[in-house]
Amino acid sequence: MKKKLLALGLAALLTATQFNVVKAATKDDTATKSGQAQVATKVNEVVEKEIPLRQHVKGEITKADEAVKYKVQIPEVGSLSLDLDIDMDTALMGIIDDKGNEIISAEVTSKESTVDWKSLSYVQPGTYYITISSSYIGSFKIYVSYAKLDTNEIEPNNSMDKAQKIGVDKETIEGLFPVNDNVDIYKLDVEKDSALSFGLKSKCSFLVEILDDKGNMLHVGILGLQERANAYEGFIVEKFKAGSYYVIVTKPESMSKEFLTYELNVKSITKDGWNELGDNDYVYYDSINNSFKKGWLLYYGTWYYLDENGVMVKDLQIIDKKAYYFAEGGAMQTGWVKYYNNWFYFSESGAAKSGWLLYYDTWYYLENNGLMSTGFRRIDKKLYYFAKSGEMKTGWIKEAGKWYYFEENGAGKSEEWLRWDNNWYYFNKAGVMVTGSLKINGVVYNFNQDGTLK
Repeated sequence: MKKKLLALGLAALLTATQFNVVKAATKDDTATKSGQAQVATKVNEVVEKEIPLRQHVKGEITKADEAVKYKVQIPEVGSLSLDLDIDMDTALMGIIDDKGNEIISAEVTSKESTVDWKSLSYVQPGTYYITISSSYIGSFKIYVSYAKLDTNEIEPNNSMDKAQKIGVDKETIEGLFPVNDNVDIYKLDVEKDSALSFGLKSKCSFLVEILDDKGNMLHVGILGLQERANAYEGFIVEKFKAGSYYVIVTKPESMSKEFLTYELNVKSITKDGWNELGDNDYVYYDSINNSFKKGWLLYYGTWYYLDENGVMVKDLQIIDKKAYYFAEGGAMQTGWVKYYNNWFYFSESGAAKSGWLLYYDTWYYLENNGLMSTGFRRIDKKLYYFAKSGEMKTGWIKEAGKWYYFEENGAGKSEEWLRWDNNWYYFNKAGVMVTGSLKINGVVYNFNQDGTLK
């Protein structure tokens, strides 16, 4: 289940030319316009409910083609954001103004939104309706955030004396940065000596600093780094003495005029061995030595690697200048691995293999990062050709209308003669079979269109 972060800034005037306003869809009106999904606001619609700002609201689709409608009151011009979390395959979501105009609509899946949402600055005061419908049965959760224009009214926690209190193992903080708010400060009281993880999830990077109650800097990190356009969670994992601490989250300077949101959580780490931080991220804690494992870890015959923060790594990683691959569960992989439609080969040590590989009587060639070569490749000044499967080819190969010849060792003919089936052929410096006339060593030779010497 993935979080859908819908950053909505509706411009000062809600006009059709600005927002491609369309008529609200009904049960009999399911066509799409400009590639946007229409929200079925009249399909078995339930009674609308007014919901407060900055509060989680849980809802449920109890039967197919049902729609749930919520009313939101915006008191003054400001910024609005909507978090939508669904526990079903897909749902339709839309926002409609009090005149019935559909302002925004989209299909949302449990994996990611199919629409790139506009990020504008203002939403006008008035009544808005949020409609969620689906042909699937399931639950969802929405969270509506709002901040008045050019104010920090909703989150005034931008100084030590106004720090917002947070706790360990409490509900996730839904952080909000209005347009002109660049710093959030939280106060954390730790009741006893504890190992803690600070997790920040966002689609952009934030500077996170942890200070003691005297203002001394203890830890600092860049968290929430962007990864393939999906919200990514970064962590600071450390041991803390009982006492009070300040957590400072700073918006990137390059995005100081943007409306941004994030999630912040603080969790205690209490058990020996693996502890889950969230979203399949883990640390390995040794309570006897009161320490977090970092670097390589052999666990029940399987190798894992934990980064400088003690967090288990996944996917393709560079460690000591060598490439390794770790599965979603953190286990180091060996052999062939397909990653983003490319094939890699990792040796028994886990390090990516480079150079020639003989695998089940077939030759392959791997780049320095273990990437399998395909197509033409020059190796030690010789031309080779590898099929899409990575297999080294020999004999005649036709590519892009041109003929090449590769010997039994895979090396292509280049500025060389070939006698084949009682005919002579010649290949130029690029390895291409010659047709027509060509001067070779001062002598002009003529070749037929099939490459045979006349």
